[in-house]
Parts: sequence; structure tokens; C-alpha cells
Amino acid sequence: MRIIWHSNAPFNSSGYGVETALFVPRIASLGHEMIIAAPYTFGGAVLEWEDWKILPSVRDPAGVDVIAANYEYFGADLTITLADVFGLLKAIPSLSDMNVAHWFPVDTNPLGEGDVTVLREGGGIPIAMSQFGHRVLQAEGAEPLYVPHGVDTEVFAPGDSGTYRDSVPQIGPDTFVIGMCAMNRDPQRKGFAEQFLAFSRFHARHPDSVLTVHTSPVAPSPASNLHGMAARLGISSAVMFPEGYLYDMGMIGREQMATWYNGLDVLSMCSYAEGFGLPLIEAQA
Repeated sequence: MRIIWHSNAPFNSSGYGVETALFVPRIASLGHEMIIAAPYTFGGAVLEWEDWKILPSVRDPAGVDVIAANYEYFGADLTITLADVFGLLKAIPSLSDMNVAHWFPVDTNPLGEGDVTVLREGGGIPIAMSQFGHRVLQAEGAEPLYVPHGVDTEVFAPGDSGTYRDSVPQIGPDTFVIGMCAMNRDPQRKGFAEQFLAFSRFHARHPDSVLTVHTSPVAPSPASNLHGMAARLGISSAVMFPEGYLYDMGMIGREQMATWYNGLDVLSMCSYAEGFGLPLIEAQA
């Protein structure tokens, strides 16, 4: 089969980019010809990654203006989308003429209206990435497949905790290290305020503790100023963030993340909603 994989590019450090890098080679190894469409990541030129072409965006950042053209031009037998389905609303007329499968996050109950509309009017096979999503889709009358997100256990594996801990001056031999890994894009969904408050109370009882947060401390919303949040709680000296430029430019690689996970005593991930939550299985691995 000729399959177009419509998602983030494999070199993108987002969860979707990580899954693209994991699943495209595995599907191709089954004998399928794969092409990657990554409008969410870049535009303006066709790139190559390992053995596969990567198609860009043109005018729409979700690629709804080219999803059908890509399908026709490459003579695809199937397009697999790994994205928020509601972002494909404008593509419904095109989707109904394609063989398409949507692997997407379900983080509401009942299913969001945009997701329902795309599935009912655009058709396609829904693929749940969590058991929760599978149940919600079934409640809408769908017959979803179930494929959980994956993790590269060659990279994310038990290792020496000292590699990370010894590199941070604030961390001593007995320091209790709590980690958070979450995009700082809105002031509520990831529960930064609640977890910072919880850490401030923990830190008051256990001063030899730190909270290391793999995210950007600044976001478009003033409520997501994590430096300010830590200062108001009196924990600035115990809260750490990655080097800003390296984080913003996506220069912190998977091997560095695995080293970071190995240095933690616990991962705190008390978010209000997750489509899957990739750091959970990365930390477990």
C-alpha cells in the first residue's frame, strides 16, 4: 500500500513528531510505501528524512488545502492522520472521497463536536490512543481501533541517575527531585498552578527538594508566567527550567530527556486533560 502519514515531522520534538519517527519506519517495514505530510511543522519545500519524503504546508497550517491533492498526486491508498481531528473540519468534502484513518486524542467526554462532525461527515476509521478514548468513541456509535502511543525503549530505559543529578549544582546526594514535563501553552490544562502550590507545601516540610520543569517558563498568557508563579510561592530557588534557547529551538534531544527522567525521584503529571500524555510512558520506561 501507498500510505501518506499526515502529522508532525519526525524531527519535531512534539509528542506527535516523536510518534511519527517511531511509527513510520515500523509501518514501512511491513512492506508499505510511506510518505510523510508535515504541514504542522514547516512549509515551502519538500524535505527528506532517512528514506522518506516529507511534504510541507502551503497555505493552511493543518494542511487541509493540500490533503486531497497529496492523496491524488501520490496515488495513495490510505492517509493516516495523527492530529486533532477537529482541525480538519475544512477538509470534510475531501476526506469523504479518500481512504483515511484518524489516530487522534480524545480528552473530553462526550466527544468534542468538531471531532464528531469530521468523523460523521468526512468518514474514515477512528483510532483511539487510550482506552478512555476508545470508550468515548464507542459511545458515539463509532467502531474505533485501539493503538496506544509508543516509546523507544532503546533510548528511554533505566540508567545512571547521577548523570543528570551531578550536573545540577542545586541537587545533592539526598535531594528529592520532582519533575514536570508539559507544554506551557494555556494557564489551566496542565495544572501548573496546582502542582507548584503542592510543591511549595512539600518543600516547606522537606527543604532538600527541587522541582525541575521541562517547559518554557513564559507563555502568551500572563497567567502562565511560571517564574512569577514560583516567586509568589517563595520557591524560585528550588524550581528549575531548561536553558531557554535550547528548549525553544528544540535542541534538547531524546537522549538528554532520558537522562533527565533517570535523575528524577518522581514525575508529577497532574493535568486536567490529556489525549495520551507521552511523558507518562517515557518516564515509566
